[in-house]
Amino acid sequence: CQKQPDPVFPKAGETREVPAFTWVILDEKELQATYLAFGETLPEGGKLMGFAAQNRATGAQYVYTLPIKNVDDEQTLVLGHEVLHIILGDYHSEFRGR
Repeated sequence: CQKQPDPVFPKAGETREVPAFTWVILDEKELQATYLAFGETLPEGGKLMGFAAQNRATGAQYVYTLPIKNVDDEQTLVLGHEVLHIILGDYHSEFRGR
């Protein structure tokens, strides 16, 4: 039995508008402090590498990450992951329990 693709992800031939966002690059300490300031809790046993947030008053979108060191490093992947949250929303809930 083949698993069907998740409906949250675009299919070939689709077009998605990507909302503008501001990319904020912080060091580890600043990233954690900013995340906590948004009322979030740090992941237990994990390392915070980035997050996406929206200003509820203005609708402005932000992506916060650690600095990228080279074009193919883990932080580049984190940036893309967080941009997908802006485009697709909270797609993590699609995978809970799998």
